[in-house]
Amino acid sequence: MDEIKEAQETGNDLAEKHTALVNDLSELKTSNEQLRGEVADMEVELKKAGEARKAENMLYQNSVSDERATVAVLNMALGKLKSFYNFAQVDQPKTAEYQKLRWRWRDAASGQDHHGC
Repeated sequence: MDEIKEAQETGNDLAEKHTALVNDLSELKTSNEQLRGEVADMEVELKKAGEARKAENMLYQNSVSDERATVAVLNMALGKLKSFYNFAQVDQPKTAEYQKLRWRWRDAASGQDHHGC
């Protein structure tokens, strides 16, 4: 009878192991499904982030283009102002009032202020 009792205990141990393995397998399947759902959510978020980055890059490129156009226009205006003031400098006598205005214009262009020159 010892063999029968031993076999029953072995059978019970194996049944417990089987139950534990079935439970582990069930938990792993649940975890796997949950992780697959999280991966799918992350893929959606990644796609959204890529689309947002693309839109932001387009906005940035447009801003850079606008800024370059602005710089070109300002450089043309600066060239016209330089040619005008260089012409005015040659044609006008260098009176104290002229020198005062000239300093104010240079200061305004450079962001300085000499208030009484």
